[in-house]
Amino acid sequence: MAEHEVRLALVLNGGLSLAVWMGGVTHEIDLARRACRDTGDVKEHDREVAERWWRLMRPPGRDRLALVVDVIAGTSAGGVNGTMLASAIAHGGTLDPEVDPAMFAPSVPRPGPWLREVWCNLGTLRRGRLIPEDVTADTGSILDGGFFLDQGEAIMATLADAAGERPADPDRPAPTYPVDPPEPPPVTLFTTASGLGPQGFRATDAAGQEFEVSDHRFLYRLTTDLPWRYDPATLTFEPPTDRIAQFDDSYRLALAARASAAFPGAFAPVSEGDALNRVRPPRERPAAATERPSWLIDGGVLDNAPFGPVLSTLSRTAVSGRVTRFLAYVVPSAGVGSRRAPEQIAATAARPTWPSALASALQYPRETDFRGDIEDLERLRVEADSAWSDSQYLYERAIADPAARARLRIAAEQLLPAYTRGRAAGGVWEAIIATAAGRVTLLDRDAQAPMRAVEEILALDPLWTPAVDAPVELFPEPAADGDPVWPWGLGPAERVLRTVVRSLRQQLEGDRAADTARTVEMEGALSLLTEAVRRIFWLRREVGARLIEAFPLPEAGPPQATPVEVARRINEIYTELRVPEALGRQLAEVRAGLGDGATRLEAALAVEVVSRCTSSRTPDQRSVPFSFVRLGPDVALPVLPEDAQEVAAELGDRILFGTQVHHFGAFGAEHMRRWDWLLGRLHAVAHLGALLATAGALPEDAAPAWIREMQAEVVAAEGWTVEAVAAQVRALAAEYGERSLGYGAARMIDAMNATDHEDGRHPDQYATRQTGERILAIAPSIGTQPGRWLQAVLGLEERPDVTRPERGARWFGTPVREAAWARLTGRTTAPDPPRGVIAGLLTPVPWTLALLVGVALVAGAALVVDSRPWFGVAAAVLGGVVLAVGALGAALAWWVDGVRARLGRAFRASMARWLPDD
Repeated sequence: MAEHEVRLALVLNGGLSLAVWMGGVTHEIDLARRACRDTGDVKEHDREVAERWWRLMRPPGRDRLALVVDVIAGTSAGGVNGTMLASAIAHGGTLDPEVDPAMFAPSVPRPGPWLREVWCNLGTLRRGRLIPEDVTADTGSILDGGFFLDQGEAIMATLADAAGERPADPDRPAPTYPVDPPEPPPVTLFTTASGLGPQGFRATDAAGQEFEVSDHRFLYRLTTDLPWRYDPATLTFEPPTDRIAQFDDSYRLALAARASAAFPGAFAPVSEGDALNRVRPPRERPAAATERPSWLIDGGVLDNAPFGPVLSTLSRTAVSGRVTRFLAYVVPSAGVGSRRAPEQIAATAARPTWPSALASALQYPRETDFRGDIEDLERLRVEADSAWSDSQYLYERAIADPAARARLRIAAEQLLPAYTRGRAAGGVWEAIIATAAGRVTLLDRDAQAPMRAVEEILALDPLWTPAVDAPVELFPEPAADGDPVWPWGLGPAERVLRTVVRSLRQQLEGDRAADTARTVEMEGALSLLTEAVRRIFWLRREVGARLIEAFPLPEAGPPQATPVEVARRINEIYTELRVPEALGRQLAEVRAGLGDGATRLEAALAVEVVSRCTSSRTPDQRSVPFSFVRLGPDVALPVLPEDAQEVAAELGDRILFGTQVHHFGAFGAEHMRRWDWLLGRLHAVAHLGALLATAGALPEDAAPAWIREMQAEVVAAEGWTVEAVAAQVRALAAEYGERSLGYGAARMIDAMNATDHEDGRHPDQYATRQTGERILAIAPSIGTQPGRWLQAVLGLEERPDVTRPERGARWFGTPVREAAWARLTGRTTAPDPPRGVIAGLLTPVPWTLALLVGVALVAGAALVVDSRPWFGVAAAVLGGVVLAVGALGAALAWWVDGVRARLGRAFRASMARWLPDD
């Protein structure tokens, strides 16, 4: 049977501790993609799951499926998981490598996926992990970004090293199904970041006034699909010497992930350094690398779903054979914002409160960003699916009907003068756009200027468009040595080939007969065509780079070269690179390689002239047909009993711990991370199963049953039972149901506090305490006395240089602290006796002793006054003073103790309102 490729492009959203859920998703995608080709490295715990994936992609009597992940874009938490997955694919490895099980894992790692144990150990709010061992350490943020970067670098190095030769395991049973030799497909990774400081490009208005356009969106690109080197002397293309060179630097990969996940406040900004800026810079936006690296924060601040570069990459990805393309948006929530909030505001008769208005103001920009992405996807989806547009329909008619082809040829001959003039001006305008991209705007440039100068441009005999009176032929004038010369330029060459590619792909999709000579012939033709398109793209990049060198930015204002000057430089570059000859060779090879190549190419050229004679300056929008899939947690879990399924559906994205506490929830307890990981795998199974069903893996009405059985296999592979999963879902509904503000927060914090103490170094300190301790330790005012007193009142770890007033403040805040701790965690704090002189003087004990001393002095004076009058009088006076001071001190101490008690009761009542039991 033939092979049907299912190509998956991933866009992974951000979400802090939801990175654990995403880890489960990416692990399952990685397992599925390996199962269809190379399953020799699947570990025993996932073997049954991998075999089910393998069988699904070998449907009886139909083409076998191959799942290929070739483009990955990630932001924040998605950037971390996306970088790991891309690295594994680039090195021909896996996210479940054969390495020491204790590496990056808890002290007692459980059998199962390696990446799960990594997240369970590293993704925790613990001292020595995300919280620095020294809570006063100056890391510039609450969490330890240095630890994050160091561990990320070690993980990337491990994934690369483990992808080498793997020794055979004599204790592992051989696979029960065929294993294909691994051949890693090309993969491209995008990560985003937000640059700090002055970022942007210059613009000039029509009046000559210059201004800055700020743009802090940073985009990094790493790929194994490297351009081939073009040699103008031989008109040949040489492959890159090291295909995975951009993925060999584990520090660079870790730095890209760290920069993308530098959530403000949680992690400190990180510098690009030479790895991302000047040494083989992978930075695509901003276009020009500066001398000084930029400081970067979380990419999700400005671009949480980088669809644009993904779609641009898909348009030039080489594919042959039968291909179905999916673009999957991995987003760990039910959507942007609350679906209920707008309804509640609209339904109320009262004016919205200022907090609700402020919340909307903060939320709506994210909504706009998300909606804009969806609208762009919709536009590109329609554009890409318009394979049977008017021009394509015209081409198909010409291929099928010689009379229609003759009429098309006549029309092209008649319209050629208009096309040539438009292409002469359009080529200059495209060059001006290319030299300005990412550096300046063209608001002050007149797009009509090239057209007004078209006679002067034509007088230069432009090498990117034929003469006005030339025939509509592929190679109207061969070179002196007889080699074919393509005089129509880069853009038309690419469009002509794409027209033929779309036609052949439609024919191949319609031909369901497997292993026929016709199918094999069309697949070979598609491979030839796509390689030619890719060579033209590499040649276009070389021309663009030469143009940017030719027109550098001046110190002030944008480049102001005239259209004629630009046209002259284009001709020089075309001559230096021998572009017409190189294009002629590519088109000639395609013509010779297709059985009816001359007919197809000539018809496509005629369509090019007819369809673009009045739009030759319109930018060419390259896209490919794709189907959009949103992979989120609000998907069916048919493995559960029906009642638990309903509960899970009602929970939606709240079924994940990671959606709690502003997406920090899963950082708390290890069992939370294990749950989110499991759900990530189950959700990936549901989405991938439905996706592959639409690609022909099985009848769509059989998909629910297959998903249910596969989810049961995953549950077993993770060491759970279906009953335990259902019980956890019901418990989540009871604790995190959609109730009043703050409902379930106490249980969440309690669960965070219940984190296992793997290292035992701080057995008396829980996650919430360590986190609060860290926040106060780095707060801006903590270096002042009020800040230190606040730390003392909250009962956090004492500094070595603690003062007596701070000890007094710690004792005074005990009732409030006890009330908060009891309400949040259900536990009582250990007794906190007064320490220090001031705290001691605020208790009744010293004053009671003073009263007793005063009474003793007065009684003693009464006994000796007769025998020793002066001594008795002195003792009586001293006793009276001590009694008075003791009485006043006791009264003050009792009053202070009453204030403390009242504060504790008041705070306890407030906590009861904020965190209700039900």
